[in-house]
Amino acid sequence: MIAAFDLFLLLALQTTELPEVKYNVAFIAAGASILGALISAVIVIANAFIARTNQSALQRQQAELTQRSQTDLAHLQSQLTLKSQNQLETVKSDLMEKTQSRLESVRAELSARNQQELELARSKLDQQAKERDARRDYEYDAHKRLYAECEPLLFQLAELSEHAYHRIYSLARTARLGDLPDWLDSDGYYLRSTMYKLICPLVIFRLIQQRLTFVDLTLDAHIANQYRLLKFLYLTFTDSFDFASIEPKIDYDPDVEGWKEKREEDQQKHWRQGLYLGILDNLIDALIAPIEAGKVRWKTYGEFEREFAEDGSEVRRQFEDFADILERFHPKTRPVLWRMLWTQTLIYKQIIESQSTSVGTSSRVGLAAISPKLPVGSLDWRTDSNEAPDDTVLIVPERVAKKYLQTRLPEVFGEPAG
Repeated sequence: MIAAFDLFLLLALQTTELPEVKYNVAFIAAGASILGALISAVIVIANAFIARTNQSALQRQQAELTQRSQTDLAHLQSQLTLKSQNQLETVKSDLMEKTQSRLESVRAELSARNQQELELARSKLDQQAKERDARRDYEYDAHKRLYAECEPLLFQLAELSEHAYHRIYSLARTARLGDLPDWLDSDGYYLRSTMYKLICPLVIFRLIQQRLTFVDLTLDAHIANQYRLLKFLYLTFTDSFDFASIEPKIDYDPDVEGWKEKREEDQQKHWRQGLYLGILDNLIDALIAPIEAGKVRWKTYGEFEREFAEDGSEVRRQFEDFADILERFHPKTRPVLWRMLWTQTLIYKQIIESQSTSVGTSSRVGLAAISPKLPVGSLDWRTDSNEAPDDTVLIVPERVAKKYLQTRLPEVFGEPAG
């Protein structure tokens, strides 16, 4: 508004030419300007005052609103806290009630299960106790049967093994003295006693074998080991081809056509130097004699010799094949049989040494005192050291025997080398 008035005065001054009028107009214009400035200042001051007043009112309202909001918020928080507390207590009460109910249910279930498992465990323990008692009773009775049936046989086995062991060394000594093959060239004592002494330990094997249906060898490792050694002693008589095949191999063919004539030309190759399994079983059985109450025993040498001397007797018939194998035997001409006999000395030595220990059952304690040490002998059959090299006579047979046993009984004789 003031600016418009100023513009009007300016236009008036420009259109008026009188000095007084111009002066008055200028004065009026100056006053108007001053008035306009005052009015503007007043307006500015008024605006500032109004603004300050509005600001103060706004601040008061804001403070009131803040206070009211805080009050309302505190009230709301109080209500919410109370409601939440009530709800929390309700939830807690429900949870505790449910938990208590579940706990009682679980406790009852666990109690029933524990009682069932306890009864089952008690039943198992009772069953195990019965089985343990039954096992103990069985083992006690089985031990009694085992020792009653086998210990007397094994006690006598030591003596029979000594006889067979010494007879094989006797064959070497007899050859060394130049009496072989003459001593085995006739149906005389040396042939008969040799057959008897070599086969008699196998009668112990057969008698123990017949008792296996009612004795438990697993109850005594010593008896089981003795039986195992006897079993392999038994098998050596039938393994002539195996002995011939061990390096250095021996050309051995006893089943060739016309063997009766050919074996006279080449005993090493064509003379039979081992027994068939059936023949071996028959001649073992021929040495067994029945006694009272279904029991049996082996025949004495006197009984064997008398029966063997009788033409057509069972003993004579069963031992003819073995007599044929030993007829005119000499280690040099029958090296396969000699390898077999050398192997048997190692088995006999193991049997005798194990029998001569005081370890084991009370029935074996003291056996060491009555079982003499095996004398140091020699299996050198040469009448003269130039007759054959040491390698052929001593080294090779021993190496073959050990290899044979180590292959079949490594747990007793060790693993074979190489």
